Amino acid sequence: MAVETRDQLKVERAQISTLSADMERLIKANNTLMAEAQAIRKDFEDYKDEVKGQMDALYRRKSSENFETWFTNLLIWLDYNHFTDDKDKIQQANAHLEGGAALYMKEYAIKLTSEQDVGTWAEYTRKLEMAHKTLDPKCTAQSMLDVHCTIHHKMMIAFAENFRAYAPKSGYSDKDLIVKIREQRSTHIQTVILDTSSQIAALEQAIAALREMKTSTPMSSIGKGKEKVKKDDVASNASTASTAKDTNARIIEMDEFLEDFQYEV
Repeated sequence: MAVETRDQLKVERAQISTLSADMERLIKANNTLMAEAQAIRKDFEDYKDEVKGQMDALYRRKSSENFETWFTNLLIWLDYNHFTDDKDKIQQANAHLEGGAALYMKEYAIKLTSEQDVGTWAEYTRKLEMAHKTLDPKCTAQSMLDVHCTIHHKMMIAFAENFRAYAPKSGYSDKDLIVKIREQRSTHIQTVILDTSSQIAALEQAIAALREMKTSTPMSSIGKGKEKVKKDDVASNASTASTAKDTNARIIEMDEFLEDFQYEV
């Protein structure tokens, strides 16, 4: 009896020792799993913060990432977390929005809260891209610059003033900006040429009119001289000579001005 009890105690002690060893292994494995879980959670939070902080236009932060990069990272995050349904993707993407973008996409937050239909993922992404274009200062400056460059300015200085204000924030390369300046300068030169041509035509008409006055004035003076006394005729002839002299001087002056004007243009 005593021997059996002793043997049973030995077996139980062995079992207890085995259970203790198994428990230690389980504790170590649990600690390892906890550490891995914490690491995964930290990576998840870091990546989530990275996705949220990459687009300055949406989150009021300075960043070199553009919308395409931000959106690509968002898709990776959604795929990593197995969000495939349109509604789930919209819900998760909308949760990432802050600042101006959150206000712009507020209607989706309201629909999600009230369990309304939110439409398709494609529709959501199109509106999200529109939010980026609307809120991004760089895109706003580009659109303002494009509109400014479509206007035909009479003075290049007027074009340059606003161009200088929009260009640095537009994101266009120096080459693109130079092309825009050349296009405006070409348009400006064409406008000046048209204005100049009309002015030259007016001057030529004025000179032609003066020449007609030169040829017609003596004939009208002779006709009038026949109807007057000799004294009046002498005075009329003197006046005619003076008028013809003045007309010749004005024609010469206008010709010289026209030559100088064409030379300057």
